[in-house]
Amino acid sequence: MFRISRLGWARALALAALLSLVHSAAATATTFLMEDYFPLLEGSSWSYTGTAGDETVDRLDQKRNVNGVQTTVLKTTGGDNDGDREFVTNSPGLRIHRTISDGRNITFSPAYLKAPAITQEGQIYESSGSATAFLNGFGPFNILYESTSTVLGVDPVSVPFGTFNDALRIDTKLKVVGLIGGQLFRIRTSESEWFVENIGLVQEIGVSNGVAFERRLTGVGGPVIPEPSTVLLLGAGLLALARSRRRAS
Repeated sequence: MFRISRLGWARALALAALLSLVHSAAATATTFLMEDYFPLLEGSSWSYTGTAGDETVDRLDQKRNVNGVQTTVLKTTGGDNDGDREFVTNSPGLRIHRTISDGRNITFSPAYLKAPAITQEGQIYESSGSATAFLNGFGPFNILYESTSTVLGVDPVSVPFGTFNDALRIDTKLKVVGLIGGQLFRIRTSESEWFVENIGLVQEIGVSNGVAFERRLTGVGGPVIPEPSTVLLLGAGLLALARSRRRAS
């Protein structure tokens, strides 16, 4: 007769307990709908302040077709950040199809992934492919890219626009590399971004080719809907301002 030793039973029970914990953790992991955390509503705008006090504005103002996909153009103006990024947040998730800035026009194929449509806390998402680059009007040049995004869950975040206890944090690393005219072309970006439901990006901190950057939300416009707590905070601020003016008069 086949017998299992006490040590064998102990190992089997330990393995069963471990599998149960893993299954329980997977079942209770928090999920997020990216179209709620980064709503691409045409006409929306977000104002930011940077580390050095420079002001930038992101605005959704048009649609463009990139690689056969209709994307929403996020146009950034102000400071040294003028440029376009073309996003989608439909069933493929939050993806960037093309970036245009500093004389560089780079189209990704396939679009690089920030997070899928339904993303999960603790998950790591990778994407890679080719990219077509135009530099200061010259090109096209064929290069490569790879990216890794990690969904770290929710953090409390305080920015000039308000304080949020449940900002979704996503860390992304992007590497673009290739030979252009016999010279090595390379972009390395590492950034952390915090998104708030029904508002969008409220804070980003990162480094691109050795240059640090930071932006913190100062205001929203258009059809973006702030959280109730934020509306109350802004209302309280306006009420306090009105009272101070009355006293001054």
